[in-house]
Amino acid sequence: MDDYFKKLLDNIELTSNQKEDAKTKYNWVCETVHWYFYENEYDWKTKYLFGSYKKKTNIRPIIPEQDVDVLIKLPEEIYNQYDSHEWNWQSELIRKIKNILKDTYTTTDGIKWWWKVILIEFSDWTHNIELLPAFEKEDWTFIIPNTSDWGSWESFDPRKEIKEFFDSNSETWWLTCKLSKIIKKWSREVTSFTVKSYKLEEFVIAFLWQYDYNIQSYHTIVKNFFEYLLDNIDDDNYSYVETALNRAKKATQFIEEEKYESAVDEWKKIFWSEFPSSSSVYNEIKKIIRSEKEQFIEDLFEVKINNSYQFSIDCRVEIDWFRTNLLSFFIANKTRLWKKKSLEFIIDKCNIPEPYEIKWKVRNFWSEAEENWQLRWEIVKDDWRERKKETTSYRWDHIVECYVIKNNICVARSQIKVPIN
Repeated sequence: MDDYFKKLLDNIELTSNQKEDAKTKYNWVCETVHWYFYENEYDWKTKYLFGSYKKKTNIRPIIPEQDVDVLIKLPEEIYNQYDSHEWNWQSELIRKIKNILKDTYTTTDGIKWWWKVILIEFSDWTHNIELLPAFEKEDWTFIIPNTSDWGSWESFDPRKEIKEFFDSNSETWWLTCKLSKIIKKWSREVTSFTVKSYKLEEFVIAFLWQYDYNIQSYHTIVKNFFEYLLDNIDDDNYSYVETALNRAKKATQFIEEEKYESAVDEWKKIFWSEFPSSSSVYNEIKKIIRSEKEQFIEDLFEVKINNSYQFSIDCRVEIDWFRTNLLSFFIANKTRLWKKKSLEFIIDKCNIPEPYEIKWKVRNFWSEAEENWQLRWEIVKDDWRERKKETTSYRWDHIVECYVIKNNICVARSQIKVPIN
């Protein structure tokens, strides 16, 4: 089922053209304001991107409410100039920047302002830009103008929010970003759902901070997040989350019963058209990982797993020319291996009485290996003394399996994943 959620993420990822459109527009807006207040050339240092486009949690299709949030740093003397007035000169500063932009953009583009920001609505119906004028302090926080009431200056610290998000993202191997995008997609499909996207991101961070996600699949993580959200959501949005959770539970039950098409139907009720159909994902999986040449232990030996046997494998990974560490250590710390590292797969635990025979299978799946005619699928003998030596040659996840053959019967098996950068 993970392939379905990966395909969902592909379907809601911004295209290259959309990413370039956003970048061109926010740089264009910031450069226009920069040239008015500064004599030096625009080098992007007076711009600070924040919000979903900084966190990379933005999704498609692009909707009118999906603005690019960007801050323009103004010179300190401008703050001193406007701060010296007694009445609402914050509104004058906002109005001035609006007029600077109005002189640049066409009459078909709309420019509005309220409270703290200037909104530039472009006539091409793609990305709009929400510009926040600000003055940077020595502690890297900002002072921003607020035009409400009689005007005031407010403190603003977007870097703190960005750091918290990326700290979580790094700790969870980008799961914070991926889950945020998945939940944003759901929230868009719910009429009258009032929780802001940045608040959903905060819920995701809090959920992953206390949740053991390491060995879970996407569908389990999403279901458990809806359970968490239901316990923390306000009354106005409770019923929407409850509906999603009930459908996620139903889908998960179908998965446990191996009724995958029924599970997909339930997920599509949550995520609608962007969630892939059964046939589209199956065809992609079949294209990538199926092979008529692949060997399976069930085709070579009778398989009768003896549950009284303890059997597991691990792998020694080369760190440098004189040090190694176990692959289980890298997996526990969510660390991928680099290419061109030497691996030695070993039997970690085994209480099976001799005699027996050891066989190994290495399985890779992805296009890089396929293009070099290096797809692996064969079952082979051990190299020497129940070991198997390999090298990290191709990226993405590999699977290594080990089988114990006793009296021509497979009585035990063990598997380990090899994640490669």
